[in-house]
Amino acid sequence: MLKAEIIGHIGKDAEVKTINNNQYVAFSVAHNEAVKSNTDEKQTKVVWISVLMRGNGGNLLQYLKQGQQVFVRGDLMSPRIYTNSAGLPAIGITLFSREIQLCGGSKPDTLLSEQDKQRMYESQAQIATDIINQGSNSDEDLPF
Repeated sequence: MLKAEIIGHIGKDAEVKTINNNQYVAFSVAHNEAVKSNTDEKQTKVVWISVLMRGNGGNLLQYLKQGQQVFVRGDLMSPRIYTNSAGLPAIGITLFSREIQLCGGSKPDTLLSEQDKQRMYESQAQIATDIINQGSNSDEDLPF
């Protein structure tokens, strides 16, 4: 089995798809490489990798948005040949993800709606209040 690790930016928002009665999160990652042309000109070569992750993505799905930089590790599937939008043959690469990490790129706060941000801040405030209230009930648990 071939393994791969990829760092790149998501091309468009991830979506949940059902394939053979199983749910998968599907998105594409663009990996950019700087290459020199025959005239020693720097060019950027873009390699697109289709990513499938088993399940519905849970809380991670809201962060897998266009432009977000991600690290993906997983198993490479057999390459496929297809015709691209320019009518030329191209090779498709699919990675069955075992691990996804958000890195750099868009900040998670910018990906949330104002209503989601408010809910997140309210829940964080409630958690902090609960921790403070638990601590004020017993001074004997303090480490100092």
